[in-house]
Amino acid sequence: MAGQAATLANGGTRVTPHVLRAGDEGNGWKMVPPPAVQSKLDVDPDKMQAIRDGMWGVVNGGGTGGRARVTGFDVAGKTGTSQVISNAGRVAAARSGKDLRDNGWFVFFAPRDKPEIAGVVFLEHGVHGPNAARVARHILATFYAKKMGNPLPPPPERTSTRLSY
Repeated sequence: MAGQAATLANGGTRVTPHVLRAGDEGNGWKMVPPPAVQSKLDVDPDKMQAIRDGMWGVVNGGGTGGRARVTGFDVAGKTGTSQVISNAGRVAAARSGKDLRDNGWFVFFAPRDKPEIAGVVFLEHGVHGPNAARVARHILATFYAKKMGNPLPPPPERTSTRLSY
């Protein structure tokens, strides 16, 4: 999903997600080159821009991703929820004692017009996508604080099934 978010962010070039910038094998830090481009999507640029604008609207236009908004940065994203068990089975399975709450997703990239970061947050039993968007907000706020040399934001507090700032 992070690869798909990056593909949308950059206009259709498929890349391999990576997190390593440099490594030290005992001889000092050496930059690790980014992975090679996998391929390029053949998508109408107007349609690609419509998707990107829609993802921006999810975060900034009153959509379900508003919890990922970082002041001063154009975050784009999409929330999602995946069921662990069907609604019909949920009632019967509730007696099992297993955690059967739905999973929350949020895929994102930022900034919208010149993306520098893309990723995905998957919260197992996170109930729904807006909770995952809140975690993405912390990731993005940390990314930009480090980039700009600002103090790091405090981590979100966890309260039972919900995260809060």
